[in-house]
Amino acid sequence: MVIDSRSIADTLADIRLEKDVQAEVHRFARSLGFDTYTLGYINPSVSERAFFIDNHPDASFDIPDIATRDPVLARLKGEPIPFSWDRSFYVDAKCEDIWEAGSHVGISAGLIAPVRPGGDRRMVISLDRDQPLDGTREQIADQLGRLDKFTRLLSGTVVSLFDSLSQLENSLSSAEKEVLRWTYAGLSSLELARRLRPHKGYDFVQQTLKSAAMKMGTTDPMTASILAARAGVLGQI
Repeated sequence: MVIDSRSIADTLADIRLEKDVQAEVHRFARSLGFDTYTLGYINPSVSERAFFIDNHPDASFDIPDIATRDPVLARLKGEPIPFSWDRSFYVDAKCEDIWEAGSHVGISAGLIAPVRPGGDRRMVISLDRDQPLDGTREQIADQLGRLDKFTRLLSGTVVSLFDSLSQLENSLSSAEKEVLRWTYAGLSSLELARRLRPHKGYDFVQQTLKSAAMKMGTTDPMTASILAARAGVLGQI
């Protein structure tokens, strides 16, 4: 099946929010017959923080050396070439215990498309399923080609969105994030000053809110707190 690159590119270029990126990845995953996915992105020159979008169930693997043994992770450190994986991929690497742990939470096989969108940036989209991959070798190769194309088309949007988030997150001081977090939670400046005493008072709160709001492109602290929360730079609220 041929991807309409222009149509997809036009759609992706209009994306401005993380939830819309997730919706597009979800839609594409379903078009290939996959229900679960992960998008990962990092740009070390802007931030050490890696961004992830996924719909996997929460799960932890009690395998201490998984980061150094997992053959999928090892493959991702090499050239950005799309690849598929299944049980045999882990058996060949003598890491079947890792595959078993994944299969218990519905991750048994998948397709992965890593790309390098310029500089030190790294991005990957992984589509997973709880059943073996369907189709012939040629059909799986076709799916990989479509995933690789989609990932490359989406990379510009992801770079623009998450690099901006990283720069915004880095521009806000810890104090600015704190007052914005409490403002978003509904505290007034006076209540904030009382909460932060004896180290910081009302004048500090007012000045910090003012500087934080300016960085968010507004003069209103509540608006700034909402924008920061929606951008995901305030952490757990």
